[in-house]
Amino acid sequence: MSQPETTQSVKARYERFPYPPLAPWSIPRAGEGEELSYELGQRLCFGKSRTHEHIRILVVGCGSFEALVVAQQHPFAEEVVAVDLSEKSLLRLKWRMHLQKLVRPFKKIARIRLIRADFRELDDGGFDYILASNVLHHLPNPAASLALLSAQLKAEGVLRVVTYPKTSRIFMRETAAFFAAQGLHGNDHDLLNKCRQALHTLPHSHRLRTCFSSQSEIFKPAGLVDAFFHPLENALSPWQWKEASLASGLTLGGESQVETSRSEFLDFILPELALTDPWVKLQILDDLLELCSNPIWWFFKSKKEVPASPPVKFNLDFNEVVDFEAEIAQARTRVESLLSPTLVTFSELRQRLREKIGPRIHFKTGETLPGLSLSEVLEHAEKID
Repeated sequence: MSQPETTQSVKARYERFPYPPLAPWSIPRAGEGEELSYELGQRLCFGKSRTHEHIRILVVGCGSFEALVVAQQHPFAEEVVAVDLSEKSLLRLKWRMHLQKLVRPFKKIARIRLIRADFRELDDGGFDYILASNVLHHLPNPAASLALLSAQLKAEGVLRVVTYPKTSRIFMRETAAFFAAQGLHGNDHDLLNKCRQALHTLPHSHRLRTCFSSQSEIFKPAGLVDAFFHPLENALSPWQWKEASLASGLTLGGESQVETSRSEFLDFILPELALTDPWVKLQILDDLLELCSNPIWWFFKSKKEVPASPPVKFNLDFNEVVDFEAEIAQARTRVESLLSPTLVTFSELRQRLREKIGPRIHFKTGETLPGLSLSEVLEHAEKID
């Protein structure tokens, strides 16, 4: 599919299912959005809290809600430029902006300017703060798009990127492929029930049934389609993001995803890697299927020339594979390569995972989700062998 066709497919998806799947009358709660603050990014990237007064903010792929949260969180910003392909998403955002004024007439928020466009074609001057939440992995070339955002970022500005993990979403991709093989499409009527009926043909404890039931947004059409029927999911691995950020003149300043999915969490499992490059630890976590929440990375512009590729090369293979077992085997090989400078073997790491983490736990109900951890996947394969 060519880039224009891909863009049109993504646009059509959000025209029909604006995201996020919230009620039309939903507006940000008082105090909502602290995790999106420019000040947080400044602390993570530069170790100091610079005020957001008079800054320009760009929200790409803004959807129908995020830009309003950002504007509320940054009342003294010069403006928030909200860009999206979907006219329907922007109309819903505009309605929420109007509703916000009616409900909280004395609440000061930054001025929001709406632009319906592909952000890759945007030429609107420099920005002090750019947010790209769950956008880049829905583009044909995420690395090139990151470079375009870097070009829009001012010196000492911060860029917040939320993206899908690659290997850790293997169950999501496998479930999506299963639905496609069953002839299901995002436009189908009564899609949720059809998905459930298809999954009921599998054993009760099958990993695809577990994966599906663990998703909190499947009960809303927009959430279900976004999770399993998106026209383009093109996630990069952490190591590929490292190469893309270096090539774009960007440095990773910090992470703010769930703590158990941050690079430093690997120090808890494997203290021998405490001083290792965060990107190496993120790659290991992803290949261990332990990036259980979408990574949130904060970047700033590098002040000196950086190499176009990481200075330390590992024997990492990122060939595209469609076979589940082959992808798991490839991930294991990458972990072994990354562990090779240490004294820890893959078997030892696997044992530590069992002892310190164990099986997946549903983030809302706390129930065990069988079959989704790497140890369980490998144990199942060993039983078959």
